[in-house]
Amino acid sequence: MNSSWYSKAILNNGMLISSLTYSNCSNSDNSRCGLIRLDVNADNPPNVMGIDLHTFAVYKDKIVPMGLAASVTASESLFVNRGDYCTAHVIYGKSMNYIKNKKCELWE
Repeated sequence: MNSSWYSKAILNNGMLISSLTYSNCSNSDNSRCGLIRLDVNADNPPNVMGIDLHTFAVYKDKIVPMGLAASVTASESLFVNRGDYCTAHVIYGKSMNYIKNKKCELWE
């Protein structure tokens, strides 16, 4: 995927939000148009995916937390245990218990 635009901002609550837009976004429902990444404590440590950094996929008609089984492509499934694929656990499971065993399964 080619990126064509990147931006970031620090919100009033200290959260850093950044976005990456893909230049090859199509009208297909499965075509990802970009990513949004949140760093809940901006530049402060630990700056670790799945702990204080969380990623969302942007499609033409929705934004979904990374790690939803329905939105992960076959090639991405190799990277599921990377922290940014644990965002769905935080949102839907309301838990970060995956940190204990350093493993994050796709959220069904």
